[in-house]
Amino acid sequence: SSLKTASPKSLKSRVFKAFKVSVGDGGGGGKVLCGHYYARGILPARIYQGDVAYAQRHVSDNTKRGYWFWAVPLTQYLNNNPGGLVEKLIQPLVFGWAQEMAYRTGYANNGSFIGKSLLTALPAMSLLGKFVETKDPTQLASEQQAKMIVDNYNRMKSA
Repeated sequence: SSLKTASPKSLKSRVFKAFKVSVGDGGGGGKVLCGHYYARGILPARIYQGDVAYAQRHVSDNTKRGYWFWAVPLTQYLNNNPGGLVEKLIQPLVFGWAQEMAYRTGYANNGSFIGKSLLTALPAMSLLGKFVETKDPTQLASEQQAKMIVDNYNRMKSA
């Protein structure tokens, strides 16, 4: 198979980088919604890994800030209502996005029409990001969400 695979250690490293951005150092992909589904064990590791790789390589800081502006509060809501209606309704969008990004980085054999369609939103995210001053997504979240992100980071760091 031509799919990229990684050892568990490599995957841990990529997930660690994704969480690092959540505490403000700008080094990861800023995977907030995908990270939620991955952390819940719903999004497959290989798809999440490809999604993180895409964000790290191809998503600008402005786009990340625009995304965080609405995705961090939404993820907070999802964390407070796991398995709820909103989580179920947006799951096809999140999975479609992650599948397409994994495909574009060689971690999946197939892309997603939904994910490809969502790429049209990137210019809007970038524009929104120009008006979001913070580079730290924890500033967009409640204290509880920020604590959860930092706790996840610290768990990943010590693992």
